[in-house]
Amino acid sequence: MTTATAPATAGASAGLKKIAVIGGGTMGNGIAQVFATHGFDVQIVDARQEFVERAINTIGKNLDRVAKKQSWLPEQAQAIISRIQGGVGLDVVKDCGLVIEAVTEDAQVKRTLFEQLDKLALADLIGLDTCLSIMEVLHEGLGDSKYRPCPLLRKMVAAGWLGRKSGRGFYEYPAS
Repeated sequence: MTTATAPATAGASAGLKKIAVIGGGTMGNGIAQVFATHGFDVQIVDARQEFVERAINTIGKNLDRVAKKQSWLPEQAQAIISRIQGGVGLDVVKDCGLVIEAVTEDAQVKRTLFEQLDKLALADLIGLDTCLSIMEVLHEGLGDSKYRPCPLLRKMVAAGWLGRKSGRGFYEYPAS
């Protein structure tokens, strides 16, 4: 595992500073640990505060183990864990540039989570350029007009309104 602690300054992730991971289980806390290790502020969101605390404690133990193996300076693991916070409501993800879903593999849990987003907010989260690209591939590949992207979507992408990642899509997202 790398000991880098600064976010990327170039490339696709250069503008990202804050990440949310929804689900603090094994996969979720591992994802959170990797992002925090690389200098990102991370919000872990779970159904109950005790699950959030358990995830952060697990990350702390994992970092202690890595610190011993990698001969880190004593304060390095603490600096990483200090970038991780958490909560139980989706309101903590509003300032995050990237939201990663890592909840249990239960269809009802996922449906409940994603029904909290309306369809336009979900498109903004995915990225309007990504939605446009998917629709173009489906339309060209299947030849079915129901997949033909609407002119409004094309105009929004051409204008640079890509959703959350650009700060504006169907909704506006203030810079954090």
